[in-house]
Amino acid sequence: MFPTATRRSTARLKGPEGSPTVVLYAHYDVQPAHASQGWSTDPWTPTLKEDGRIYGRGAADDKSGLVSLIGTLRAFDGKPPCTVRIIVEGMEETESNLEEFVEAHPDLFQCDMFIIADMGNLRVGEPVLTTALRGDVSCTVTVRTLDHPLHSGVYGGPTPDAMMALARLLSSLVDDAGDVAVDGVTGGPWGGEDMTEEDFLAGAELLPGVSLLGTGTIADRLWAKPSINAIGVDTTSIADSSNVIHPVASAKISMRIVPGSDPEAEPTPWSVTSRPTPRGAHRSRCSASRPRRRSWPPRTAPATRPPARR
Repeated sequence: MFPTATRRSTARLKGPEGSPTVVLYAHYDVQPAHASQGWSTDPWTPTLKEDGRIYGRGAADDKSGLVSLIGTLRAFDGKPPCTVRIIVEGMEETESNLEEFVEAHPDLFQCDMFIIADMGNLRVGEPVLTTALRGDVSCTVTVRTLDHPLHSGVYGGPTPDAMMALARLLSSLVDDAGDVAVDGVTGGPWGGEDMTEEDFLAGAELLPGVSLLGTGTIADRLWAKPSINAIGVDTTSIADSSNVIHPVASAKISMRIVPGSDPEAEPTPWSVTSRPTPRGAHRSRCSASRPRRRSWPPRTAPATRPPARR
């Protein structure tokens, strides 16, 4: 294995002459593990619990993918029936520049089959093949109503509160059932393997009294219909709050678009005009970042992204 670019490595194991070439991909970087996420064990120490699962940041996404690649190579004892090329990335969870790397090194990606070891299965012990994923389009929206904070006791009532306005904007993104309410966004029924509500709830672990959102089957809602979430909010914290009206509030919105749709053509929330934002730039208006995962071709087998476990 040798480095070819920042935080990325490749390796090649030659197969018999004239045999196909298979590229295997996985990533070793992980998401942050903030204490506010509710960890009951050290996220950086793999912990085997009574349910037989290993808990730790990245245990499933995507250290297990790396293990599966290593296990595949060991199974063939260094003599695979085809040429195997491995691509291991260290920036998948952040601003991945894999697309630029592919364009700069197309020879590394010439193959007969490309397998991404970055998914899961519907049930333990039951292998599956994933052929489609929803894409991701995100934007940051900022609401400004005042030049500066105002005392709520003096100005509250007729004066618009930026945080309250933002909350109403966010609530307009879904209907009463919880389905995406952005006009014209692509969606439909799922034609592959279904996931039962029981299996979904076993992984999602909703709190008592909390109901699922949306209409259609679980598979429809996971793989064939769009979803939209507010994944971050910037405003005054409770600890720093006082009796003032907020002049500004921001939220980052993530929208999952269905396989086969064009991320550049999909409708945007509130019909705003989207534009790519340079990496690291401050976004004070709604602006769409490039999808980190582009939708794959038409589906031939079930998609299998189960609810993630920490």
